[in-house]
Amino acid sequence: MLLGFAHTLSSLGIQVDQNRVQTLYRAVLALGSSDRDHVYLAGKLSFCSRKEDLPIYDRAFQAWFGGLLGVADQPNAATSERAIPVGVDLGEADLDQGPREKPVVSASAVESLREADIALLSPTDRALVEGWIAKLRPAALTRRSRRFEIGGSDYFDRRKTVRAALRAGGEVSDIFLRDRRRTPRRILFLIDISGSMRAYASAYLQFAYATKRARRSTEVFTIGTRLTRVTRSLSESNVERAINLALHDIPDWSGGTRLGSQLRSFIREFGARSIARGAIVVIASDGWERGDVQMLGDGVAHLSRLAKRIIWVNPHMHRPGFAPLTAGMEIALPHLDRLVSGHSFNSFDDLCHEIADPR
Repeated sequence: MLLGFAHTLSSLGIQVDQNRVQTLYRAVLALGSSDRDHVYLAGKLSFCSRKEDLPIYDRAFQAWFGGLLGVADQPNAATSERAIPVGVDLGEADLDQGPREKPVVSASAVESLREADIALLSPTDRALVEGWIAKLRPAALTRRSRRFEIGGSDYFDRRKTVRAALRAGGEVSDIFLRDRRRTPRRILFLIDISGSMRAYASAYLQFAYATKRARRSTEVFTIGTRLTRVTRSLSESNVERAINLALHDIPDWSGGTRLGSQLRSFIREFGARSIARGAIVVIASDGWERGDVQMLGDGVAHLSRLAKRIIWVNPHMHRPGFAPLTAGMEIALPHLDRLVSGHSFNSFDDLCHEIADPR
């Protein structure tokens, strides 16, 4: 596994951080090849920043992948057509041993990580996937504003046309048109951070951060036993600082669930400010409601009258035999525009397109 190889390099004194690991994954995925030469060169460019790193890297590669085939150092070596072998667990990589037979893995391992359920990943792999999520840049639908701009074909610009005629001695020689400006619709996140969402809540915050970076008008709230606005925290430019500030602001992380009462609190406190009016609302929750279920249904119904669209993201939807049978999901379902999955990097990538879907 490429991540295991990176850990081996780190244990040998080569500088390895999240950005370098992501660079390696992107390079291997872009090459779309299982040729060891490509992996060798991609890793060398990703991790070797000092001259003394080169011999260490070569020895590690030889032990981990069962034979050094780097074309940069072996210009006469024939290109191998074998797939990339995977290294065993981190503690088993012995650089003094020669080549060993290992299972076969290629760049498809990266795609597997993209499709993997975040809740089932190791802490290291989960951090890597969440880093990918934070780099997404979701687009948004646009709406017509009250302001006008020159051009278009919908409205006759009488004032500009008359002024031009006066400058021409009263003769109307040009007809000017204008149109309403189009501005991005606000994206509103309501993220369930209760105990049943513990494995996924951090990834949803990462996605909300990515959306906030792409659209400054994005609003983010967390819902558990309390309603917490974390929009300002997620406005920080550094992702780690932004997430840490948001976590510091949330007093009920991994606690109970009161979706209905907190949704009512949101509508009462922020509905008058039109935060939800005309917005694309993304509710991330598994639908487990420990409070008044009818209150949740009334809240989602009210929100559907304010918002442009409501997208409910359930991390369990991908599982075989899934049905929205929790009390919260059942009562909210009639008021939703879309119910989608949100368990993996690929599902978050799909959510980007769902948010921008004009239907």
